[in-house]
Amino acid sequence: MPILPIRTYGIGAGNTAYTLSSPAVIQSKRTWLTAVYITYSANVSVSGTVTINSGLDAAYDVLLATLVFASERYGVYLPEQPVPLALGDVVDVLAPAGGGTITAAVEIKVEHEYPHERMPA
Repeated sequence: MPILPIRTYGIGAGNTAYTLSSPAVIQSKRTWLTAVYITYSANVSVSGTVTINSGLDAAYDVLLATLVFASERYGVYLPEQPVPLALGDVVDVLAPAGGGTITAAVEIKVEHEYPHERMPA
């Protein structure tokens, strides 16, 4: 079956906490989180988080990673193995405010196995 990569990305406003969420898993046989990137416009000292919000219930939410920025601009979460996602799951990435006019950009990479021979156009 073909593998379809999906990228979700966005940029927050200056000195504002920014949360980006992946689309909810809706129909794929297999869906995995493969990478998360947080980039600030200047060096910051904050901690960002990567969380799975379960499609079942908040009791099943999982904090996957905390990205600690110590006077840095770039943070990456690359799991050793792709993280499986279930029906209704959403990946939330929080990039805290960096101060001043500093902005945060977030990218979430997910792959899913498309259940048909032809991938969507």
